Amino acid sequence: MKKIGFLLFTYIILFILPVPVFAVEDKQEPEIKVYVNDTKLQFDVPPIFINGRTMVPIRMVFESLGADVEWNNDTKTASISKGGKNVLVQLDNRIAQVDGKAVQMDVPATGIDGRILVPVRFISENLDLKVDWVNSTKTVFINELAEGNITGNQSRGRFASDNVWNYYILQNNTLIREHIATKNQSKVADHILSDLHFYKEWIYCVGIDQGVHKVIRLRKSGIGKEVIVDTPVDSFQIANDWIYYSDSRDQTVLYRTKTDGSETMEVIHDGNFSPKSWFVRDGWVFYQNLRTNTISRTRIDGSDSFSLTSLFAGSEIITSKSKDDAKVTFDLKLMDDRFLYLILDTGHNQSSGIYRLLLTGGRPQLIINKLPLSINMDKEWLYMAVEEQGNSKLIKLKKDGTAQLTINEYKENDIPQDIYVHNSSLYYTLLRGSNKLEFFNMNPDGENIEKIVWEYNTYYSRVKKVLSETASAHSSLNSISTFQVSQLKTKEQSQTIASEHKINQTDSLYYQVIEENDTDLEIWMDYKYIYSRRYDEKTWGIREHDSGKNFMQKTVFASIVPSEELCNNLTISEQNDKIILRGSGAFQDLMYAIAGGEELIFNNPSDFFETVTLEIVIDKESYLIDALTLEMIYYHGTDQQGVQSQTCRYSFTNSQFNRTLLYRPPSLDESLNLKKQTDYKIELAQNLIKKSEYQEAIQLLDDAISLYSKAQNAYLYKGHVLYNLGNYKEAILAYEQYREFAPYNINVHSHEGWCYLKLGNIAKAEQMAKIVLNLDQNNTQGLNLMGSIAAINEDYNDASEFLQTAFSLDSNYYEPHLNYASVLFSSGNFTRCIQTVDEFLHRFPYDRELMYLKAQSLSRQGKSAEAIRVYNQILDLNPSNDFVTMTYIAIEYESLQNYTRAKEYANKAQAIYPEYSLLKNLLEKLIYDQSTTSSQKLVDFIRKYYLFYREDETVIKAFEEITAKLNSYTIQDVEKLLETIKNPQDNSSYVLSGKDYSNYMTGFNKSFMKTEIKGDIVYCGMQTFPQVIGIQFTEFIQDIEKTEEKTLILDLRDNSGGLSNEANIILDALLPECTPSYIIERNGYISTFRSGKNYTQFKKIGILVNENTASSSELLALGLKTYLDNVTIIGKHTVGQGVGQTVYLDRMKQYAIFLVNHYWNVLQDNIHDEGLPIDIIVGDEDPDYAKALDKFLKE
Repeated sequence: MKKIGFLLFTYIILFILPVPVFAVEDKQEPEIKVYVNDTKLQFDVPPIFINGRTMVPIRMVFESLGADVEWNNDTKTASISKGGKNVLVQLDNRIAQVDGKAVQMDVPATGIDGRILVPVRFISENLDLKVDWVNSTKTVFINELAEGNITGNQSRGRFASDNVWNYYILQNNTLIREHIATKNQSKVADHILSDLHFYKEWIYCVGIDQGVHKVIRLRKSGIGKEVIVDTPVDSFQIANDWIYYSDSRDQTVLYRTKTDGSETMEVIHDGNFSPKSWFVRDGWVFYQNLRTNTISRTRIDGSDSFSLTSLFAGSEIITSKSKDDAKVTFDLKLMDDRFLYLILDTGHNQSSGIYRLLLTGGRPQLIINKLPLSINMDKEWLYMAVEEQGNSKLIKLKKDGTAQLTINEYKENDIPQDIYVHNSSLYYTLLRGSNKLEFFNMNPDGENIEKIVWEYNTYYSRVKKVLSETASAHSSLNSISTFQVSQLKTKEQSQTIASEHKINQTDSLYYQVIEENDTDLEIWMDYKYIYSRRYDEKTWGIREHDSGKNFMQKTVFASIVPSEELCNNLTISEQNDKIILRGSGAFQDLMYAIAGGEELIFNNPSDFFETVTLEIVIDKESYLIDALTLEMIYYHGTDQQGVQSQTCRYSFTNSQFNRTLLYRPPSLDESLNLKKQTDYKIELAQNLIKKSEYQEAIQLLDDAISLYSKAQNAYLYKGHVLYNLGNYKEAILAYEQYREFAPYNINVHSHEGWCYLKLGNIAKAEQMAKIVLNLDQNNTQGLNLMGSIAAINEDYNDASEFLQTAFSLDSNYYEPHLNYASVLFSSGNFTRCIQTVDEFLHRFPYDRELMYLKAQSLSRQGKSAEAIRVYNQILDLNPSNDFVTMTYIAIEYESLQNYTRAKEYANKAQAIYPEYSLLKNLLEKLIYDQSTTSSQKLVDFIRKYYLFYREDETVIKAFEEITAKLNSYTIQDVEKLLETIKNPQDNSSYVLSGKDYSNYMTGFNKSFMKTEIKGDIVYCGMQTFPQVIGIQFTEFIQDIEKTEEKTLILDLRDNSGGLSNEANIILDALLPECTPSYIIERNGYISTFRSGKNYTQFKKIGILVNENTASSSELLALGLKTYLDNVTIIGKHTVGQGVGQTVYLDRMKQYAIFLVNHYWNVLQDNIHDEGLPIDIIVGDEDPDYAKALDKFLKE
């Protein structure tokens, strides 16, 4: 066998390293890039190299840094001043003046095209600026070092101060401020979440816009709100006029945008950029690198990445396996000008606690073995809340761990939360036994503790008094009657629904009638059940509820209490005998409390209420609410962008306080009695279903429905039974009937979707899945269904994403686990399928379906012995009756040519079920295997498959000579036979034996390829096309991320061919859906190869060929060139051999024959005797293909 050109392979690897290999040939100086405080400068006169020094235009660079630059044309002198420092340089003079002292420069200032260029490092460092040079990208970074220290905002930045006002985000996401001197308080804005930053007279923060978390900015007074990052964002940081953030839908990629929202660009991918787990400082990003499993730092242009330490505790070299096992990482928490401060929860052989790590890297040093509940810092101390013996306390710790002081201790259930440090004050929130947070201020030693109360409304006290009286009056009511009008307005429609509510607490009865579109709906509720029916119906629908007996507490009026939110946002006025409270705002707590009830019929708790206007009219004498009006602008579907706002108005008018009478109608009890009878029948049916007695179960369910037509669960279970019986159309009807009574159960749409999927109606199945996910994007049944649909459509990437999300949300949900493993199998990634199955078997031990996927993956990889071991584990689960597994074991033994063991397992299977079709075919094959000598098998193989077979006397004699030796022929006999029967034009049929045969067989367990990835270039060299190389190639490229940004170089030089099927597997991996080739056998039989929808796309593909490239190599190259427009064939004229091979193995005698058995065509083209069309021809002057590759990569 011919080997790959290792000289070229070495060259390729050198070529793709980030060094200027072709600078000499190009004769063009690379562009020098300059970043000043993280912003790339654009020059009219570009920077240059002079004697190894980088020269930059003086005015643009240093004025960008805030320096004063003055030019004296008479003396040809430039003066640069900044921060009390002055540097004076003269054109063409090496002597500079630094603060009046003469200093010699390596290179003098020079003039080019009217611009003065100066040595950047000399000037910058003498102005106390930080200068870095990155040679690989030819980039200068100049930074003014950040002053002070970054606190890290472990509390997600809900506090900030501009030294005039303290700003704080309340628990209901209201931003308020307090004047430091006067203590005056005022509201700034609603819908503010976190990450408060002050920058150039603006407040930047994460706020909610149209229901989506985004980066917004507003003036300090609260006016002028602007959306800066119009994508979902959970956290961000500001550095040097740039906002750094990640999209909350994919927090592995870091972006940055200017503070006005312009110039957005990607910075880094493959990192953990979830909230507050990364930092930006002095031109560097510090983060968890998920690709290298390290804590790394990378320049703000994405270059010069450097690993600081391992991401995993106690590990020097991390593999994906150890990552899954350990799951113990150092989490970034804080940062100052020298150290990163890390948290380790639990570690292998390492103490949990707080560590610190030098910004230059090294080994994390433990400074305290306590885990903080919250943490922050100033220049000298760490401040943290910790728990000891069930109680919490605040401590402060020297940053090197040498001193520790307790600031304050708290009683049980009092837990310090967010900590903020500002000047000489320590601010923190305290959770006191509930979800109510209180805000405190003290000095860093724990003295002068002060609770901060938020009462920023002028009317606060008066509103609180009225609401207290009102809440007391309503809590004492026994009965009430309310008339409600609900109005919905959108751009498309307007809808009004009127309803009347009556409550009588004495009898524990609630009554409601709803009028809509001339149809009335009646609702009754007692302490246990809700009853509902239309006026034209006789039977009541009944379902249980958990509201208890106090119906008054379920009304909207129960939420009108003297809360901080209402007291701070309502005004008060009096009119005759009424008190009127009015206000406008978010009212987040109020809306959350009432949106989940039955009264706001157009809304639910997941809606985003942008603006709510509230008016409450209260009787001055009784303090009972006469009328309440809610008007709101809101958005449905808060996980989507671009949704339209809607307006709702609800008005409630009360009457008959303590004078409302309700009488329970007898029909309620009649329907309840029928329901109890049907519930018993449904319970019996469920027991039958567990025993798989489906017909009997259906009969009971039908009896239940005939007795009580609103027995909703009877329809549901009937649908399940019909699905199990394969009656999918009838099951859909049953599910639809169930939905009439239980529209709130969205999972039934998933059940219908599976029915449609079984019927082959993929579009309808997808529609059902989308209904579920639109209602609940985290619904695991909907995700599993959508993933299964994507898998059927061969959209394996989407399928994997849906299914992984499903089982990450519910680790006990079996189906998405199995479906995900099946997707890996179907996509040809058998190695990952095996690894995944091994992981899943920890959750679902001895699962037959998962184990089958593992066994079949091993079989596809040519690992029959390992497959047999897994099949035997499956067989142990049912050793007496599992004829299917027995058959598969027999097939693997037959593949290993161990016919005795194959027949043993085949006979066992036959004794159980002789009609199994797979088994019957195997038994026929085994009869031939065991009754035929190996020499006769060889002759039969040649006669059947050899493309150029011509039977004459010489061939017949050769056949007779070798068959006469039965099983005693030698390898030399085989070689002699092949030479006798070969066509003179056939140079592709050959025998492998000895060391070549051993190398070929051991290649099943190692790659036949040479691969390397450097930067954006992927190299793959193939020696030949033996069995399983197609699988190995598919798995290799599927594990590469962002291939659409990478260039693939396929090296097929000196590859004389091999199995066409393997070349077609590679085509399937690289081509979109098409029919790339077909083969024509000797008997004229034509077989086509189909490429599926799932494929891996590269930016471009270069294929290297030479005068020894032939057969299947040419098939692969021509197929890619024909169906892709980004393929370039590079090299020399190829052999032009449009034939392919099949292989014959004799494991006992240890030889293999590669035998030509077909012609192949690509779009009816066959390059036999012609060779491939070459795009970039390589001559003898370019033996290493260096120039050709250079040309290809620069195109």
